[in-house]
Amino acid sequence: SNYTFAKLYNDETAASWCNGQAEAFEFFSGTPIVIVPDNPKAVIIKASRYEPEIHPSFAQMAAHYNVVVIPARVRHPQDKAKVEAAVGLATRWILAILRKRTFFSLLDANAAVLELLTLLNQKKFQKRPGTRLSLFEELDKPALRALPGMPYEFCEFKKASINIDYHFIFEGHIYSVPFRYRFAKVDLRITNTTVEVLLGGGRIASHTRKYAPGSFTTLPEHQPQHHRDYGNWSPEIMVQRGQEIGPGTAKLFAA
Repeated sequence: SNYTFAKLYNDETAASWCNGQAEAFEFFSGTPIVIVPDNPKAVIIKASRYEPEIHPSFAQMAAHYNVVVIPARVRHPQDKAKVEAAVGLATRWILAILRKRTFFSLLDANAAVLELLTLLNQKKFQKRPGTRLSLFEELDKPALRALPGMPYEFCEFKKASINIDYHFIFEGHIYSVPFRYRFAKVDLRITNTTVEVLLGGGRIASHTRKYAPGSFTTLPEHQPQHHRDYGNWSPEIMVQRGQEIGPGTAKLFAA
C-alpha cells in the first residue's frame, strides 16, 4: 500500500533506531513477520549477506515484537525498494514543505510532520482508485500480527565484572549480586528503570536503576549469612565485641 510512517529524532543512536521501529509498529497497529533495515552501525554491527551481526538492543526490540531481522545487502537499494520510495515521498511532501520553517522543539516539529504525513497517506493515487490509507486498511492491516501485550521499553547491554565484595559498578552506582558470583564476568541489561544482571543466559539479579553515583544498593539476600549478621550489629555490640579482644580494640571500635 506504500502506507508511510515518518518521525524526527535527535540522533541516530541505537535508542533512536529501536524506539523509531517500535513507534512504527504502533503506528501500523501490528507487526509483519520480517523487517528489512539498512546497515547503520546502531542496527547492524557487522553486515553480511548470510550471517549479519545485529546490534543487541535492536535484536531485543525485534524479539519483543517477534519479528525476524534480515538486513538489506550493502549497496543493494532494490532489497528495500518500498522504503526508498517512501523516503522520496517524505522528502517531497514533508521535508520540502517544512524546510523554511523554524521549530524550537522536537515536539513541535513532529506535530508538523504528523500533519503532513496524514495528508500524504490520504492523498489520492493518480493512476488507481483509493489512497495509501484505504489500501493499507484493505490489504496490509489484515495481514499484520497483533502487537504484544506488554509495551516496548528500550534496553541497552553492557559488560561488567563482579568484584570480591560481590558488587559491580554501573554509571558510578554500586549494585550487589548473590555473593557466590563474585569474580564473574556478566552482562547487564539496562532500561530507564531497571538494571538486570545476566550470566549464562539466565538472570541472577535485578535492581531498580539508581542515579546516585558513589552510593550502594545491596540486597540482604545477596549477602552471606555472616555479612548479614555483622550488618545488623548495633554500635554498642561492636564495642562490646571489641572489648572481648582488648581495651585497645574497644577504643578503636568506639572511635
